Amino acid sequence: MLSRTRFALLLLLAATLVTFSVVPVFAQELGSEGSNLRKAQAYLTLAGDLFRSKDYDGALKELQRAEPLVLGSEVHPLVRFNIARCFEELGRASEAYQAYGKYLELKDEADARRKKARAAIERLRAAAFGTLRIGCAQNGTTLVIPALGEAPYPCPFENTAVLAGEYVLAAALRGYEGKTQTVNVRGGQVTEATFRLVPKSPALVPSAAPAPHSVNWAWVGSGIGVGAVGVAFHVMAFTALREHNQTTVKDVAARDEILSEYHTQRAITYTAYAVSAALIGYGYYLSTQSRESGSGVAITAGPTGVRVEF
Repeated sequence: MLSRTRFALLLLLAATLVTFSVVPVFAQELGSEGSNLRKAQAYLTLAGDLFRSKDYDGALKELQRAEPLVLGSEVHPLVRFNIARCFEELGRASEAYQAYGKYLELKDEADARRKKARAAIERLRAAAFGTLRIGCAQNGTTLVIPALGEAPYPCPFENTAVLAGEYVLAAALRGYEGKTQTVNVRGGQVTEATFRLVPKSPALVPSAAPAPHSVNWAWVGSGIGVGAVGVAFHVMAFTALREHNQTTVKDVAARDEILSEYHTQRAITYTAYAVSAALIGYGYYLSTQSRESGSGVAITAGPTGVRVEF
């Protein structure tokens, strides 16, 4: 059961809406929504006064303030219907067309009101849509119109059913600077736009990878040669170690001489290996520094336009 205060608020709110259309049956759950009712009633009372005085812009603003407070209620369809009426009275055909469409998305038992909304949509259709025609000076130019979707379009482009309003256009072509422009499509009219792209300055890099300089391979070859010397001394060191192990214990002087040769040869081996690795590494480094890669181009279409990366 509704309290007497809340019941009085509902009656006052419904009476206010008579200014626009039929009286709805409005019920709210108990709780904090009573405050929303009072706010909505105040906005709708003011909207009714402004509408009667033909201040449609002021009435529209008050209705838009009231709408969030009546979401999901039986009053909501009526509020949305009257928002569409204000747009129509203001001559904003495309917005009125969309507003009537949003009203029809809601469940409303008032068949007469729904019939009026459908008739208004048909009446506004010609004024709500225009033709957008885009031409490009360069063949192969790609277009993106974020308001019409993320997918790119080939140029030339033409659409005879574009909702009136402002649109951002973007164009890109490999080897050219990307460009954007804004157009205002008017209902019942043809709006034309043209793109003339400017060639992008080529990157100052060789078009093909140059052959590695001979000095690079000279370093690598030297490293391989030194490595071969290291291998030779490695073999000699193993031979000396084997001779040392085969020499009798009595021949101490001979064993010491062989052992000294082994240590010397092993030191030369490790030094040769280290120098070989350094030479080969340096030669490889110089070879990589001599390679140049050409520039690439990536064209990405996004919801806010086209991005061209070189």
